[in-house]
Amino acid sequence: MLKRVLAAVLVICLCLSASACGGSNDIGSDINKKIGRFQSYDLSGKEVTEAVFSQKDLTVLIVWGTFCSRYIDKMSAVNKFAEDLPENAQLISLACDVRDLESKEYSKALSIMTLNKANYPCIITTDSLTVFVDQFKDVPTALLIDRKGNVTGQTFKGEDVAGYSAAAEEYLGGL
Repeated sequence: MLKRVLAAVLVICLCLSASACGGSNDIGSDINKKIGRFQSYDLSGKEVTEAVFSQKDLTVLIVWGTFCSRYIDKMSAVNKFAEDLPENAQLISLACDVRDLESKEYSKALSIMTLNKANYPCIITTDSLTVFVDQFKDVPTALLIDRKGNVTGQTFKGEDVAGYSAAAEEYLGGL
């Protein structure tokens, strides 16, 4: 009898923990639905604000870290995707662990982007982006953002180039 009770308690605990700590980054919170105002820099030190999204109908934003070997391994495919985007779309990456232009992570991100010939901008995570970035349990994660800074739907694991490529094509086709 005790074994059955313990087994039942274990099953309930597992179910509750699975539902509470799901690995999904689906759009659910207000933070997730809009990036909001921010002021940051790209890896070259150029200032970047939320206005960067208004330049195109769609921005694919990839939140990654210099520790993300899965993303780094896929950078050639990401580069190809960025090159193939139509004129009204862009790809921008956001390095979640680069918090200033003088950190060791900054140097590492710059090196990674250079070695992989990444031809798209990489923004660093300044204080005004911390709340947005820190919500992601899993990186790399890709989001589709419209010209008003709104997240348009589901999120993708950053190495799922085919997934966000298809979603971007579908979104742009509906414009």
